Amino acid sequence: MKIHWGRILIAGIVAEGLLAAVYLFSAQYSILVYRITVSLGGFVLMFFAALWVARTIESRFILHGTLVGLAAIVFYVILTFYATLQGQVPINVEYFLAHTIKILGGAAGGFVGGRRRTNAV
Repeated sequence: MKIHWGRILIAGIVAEGLLAAVYLFSAQYSILVYRITVSLGGFVLMFFAALWVARTIESRFILHGTLVGLAAIVFYVILTFYATLQGQVPINVEYFLAHTIKILGGAAGGFVGGRRRTNAV
């Protein structure tokens, strides 16, 4: 019944690192491609990171998935803190929507991981 902080942090950091690579790759295309890729990538990467965390836990799957999304957000905020203070990272509706999508992706991954785990038992 404990929260597996180590796995949550590893999953969040790795997923956000991969998402940063998606940011860099999609930034060379149009703004529409960039927005779709970043939004979809945030959901999908957090989903799979939460599935990875759910493989070894016994309960609180959605909580663990949500915490994966939150860990990724915290990691992103730490990485971009100085740039945000300088005004290089705009904080607008799109910013909050992208982070909300990460949380939802993690929660969905935790939900599916919990369903897969309980169906396997």
